[in-house]
Amino acid sequence: MNISNMPIFKRFKNLDTPSKNYYKDEYYLSRVAEHYYSLINDKNFSPDNIIGVFMYGSPNYNLASQTSDIDTRAIVVPNFIDVASSKKPDNTLYMMQNGECGVKDIRDLITQFKKQSLNSLEILVTPYAIINPMYKQYWDILVKNANDIARYNQCKFVASCNGMLHECWNKMLENRPSVEDEVAQYGWSMKMLYRIIYMWEILVRYIDG
Repeated sequence: MNISNMPIFKRFKNLDTPSKNYYKDEYYLSRVAEHYYSLINDKNFSPDNIIGVFMYGSPNYNLASQTSDIDTRAIVVPNFIDVASSKKPDNTLYMMQNGECGVKDIRDLITQFKKQSLNSLEILVTPYAIINPMYKQYWDILVKNANDIARYNQCKFVASCNGMLHECWNKMLENRPSVEDEVAQYGWSMKMLYRIIYMWEILVRYIDG
């Protein structure tokens, strides 16, 4: 199945088309690379345990502004000792210089797919990613089945999006220090407004099939 023609994610940009984001595609790819190398050099992750680092959020929807955060998700595999000892999966959030990187164990990622979490589903189709060649053939299988994974439980997907919409709506009206100028000028956070718009479009497209 051609990912670019999927009804749910059809607005996801392709790197062969001009970007409408504030910065060029190379900027976002380089920021993802910074997160990847920071995990290895600063957080002591082994490259062999990282499946890939994937961007989620407004850049995927051509809605990134000059001040948009660079948020990524790193998918990792456990080592033999972790599996044998039934060690709890590592799901840590790291603050980076230009955003945040959430580390997600592949075992928990599958659980998130079943919960139909939009942020987790989104990484299957982002063009801004670094994928370890060791795992590419396996990751490609997930990508090819992204549409079916997104429809694993349609009721949960709609409920998940609905919950995120309500959360964004409440945050949009909060006068937090990071958005106080926008709230003073417009009455709301533009970032949260953009997020509500693209989430709503995805939800409507999903329901329409």
